[in-house]
Amino acid sequence: AFRLPLKTKKFNIKSSGNSIFYKSEKNDIDIMIVPIIGTDETKRRIGFGKGMYDRFYSKLKHKPIIIFTQIRQCFSQNIISETHDITGDFIINANNKFK
Repeated sequence: AFRLPLKTKKFNIKSSGNSIFYKSEKNDIDIMIVPIIGTDETKRRIGFGKGMYDRFYSKLKHKPIIIFTQIRQCFSQNIISETHDITGDFIINANNKFK
C-alpha cells in the first residue's frame, strides 16, 4: 500500500510513510512499482541494502507484475545480486527505456 504525502528521505529520494496492508483474500496486489539502483544479468534488483521489498514479496501468495524504476540506467554485466533479490518484469528509467 502506498500512502501520501511523500517525504524526501536519504539521497533526496521521495518515499511514502509507513502503510498498513490489510490482509484479505480480495486484497491481491496486481502491480508493484519498485525503485532500484540497478540490475545485473539476472534482472534481479540491486537496491538500497535493507531487503524490504524482497521480504514483502516473498510473503505474497499472488505474485504481481514488478516494474522497476530508476533514475539512470545502471546495469552490471557481472552477477552482483543474490538469489533472494526480486526479479523485475519491466524496467523504466529516465532514458524512457523499457526492457
